[in-house]
Amino acid sequence: MKPTEIADFGTAKRRVQDLEMMRTPDNWPIWPRLPLKRPGHGEHGYLVNTHLYDNTVEPKVYMGLIFEDHGSLKFKEYESLQAIVDDGWTVD
Repeated sequence: MKPTEIADFGTAKRRVQDLEMMRTPDNWPIWPRLPLKRPGHGEHGYLVNTHLYDNTVEPKVYMGLIFEDHGSLKFKEYESLQAIVDDGWTVD
């Protein structure tokens, strides 16, 4: 099966792809973390799958690089994963 082509940043299709990836931690390449970036803002961050048993993801972006300990990083909480995408974050 051919892998799905990743859409360009800022497109509606990419926003749908980003949201779907955020909602499915089983597909994260560096589980339990998913790297994010915010193009145009110079920001990097990541999500953490903190609910390992039910696979839900808290809508919280840890501000830093993927291998930095999230316990020592600042973070931004959002109302939902959709709100993260709406704020310009995209899967890196």
